[in-house]
Amino acid sequence: MFVFQDGTHLPILSTKNYQREIWQLPGMGYEDAELVLERKSDKWVDVRVNLTQISGANLNPATLILFAGDEKDKLPLQKFTFTQTTGSGGGSSESRTIGLKPDTQIKAKLVIDGYRTNFSPILKP
Repeated sequence: MFVFQDGTHLPILSTKNYQREIWQLPGMGYEDAELVLERKSDKWVDVRVNLTQISGANLNPATLILFAGDEKDKLPLQKFTFTQTTGSGGGSSESRTIGLKPDTQIKAKLVIDGYRTNFSPILKP
């Protein structure tokens, strides 16, 4: 904290802590795959996909699509595409920051090529 010569100081900034929303991404063939949503402010949300691969594992190509609210008749907020078919070992992370109004809900749709489609519960970052 910076204190002026007269003993006064600037007000202490308050920071708001937001709870993360995490959704496991099942069916892609990764050892661990998850979507993490973390609000940074009233205007911005960090969207991160964490993947952990087993060397030589068969991976299913997939697309992860995020929608504001319900996915019906809405344009996607963000799209992630995973094209790798064989695990190389190790982990990776891909992230984006998106604009999102407070109290806006997100729903994720995971489309796994030739396999199935998974829907997340309603997420509220």
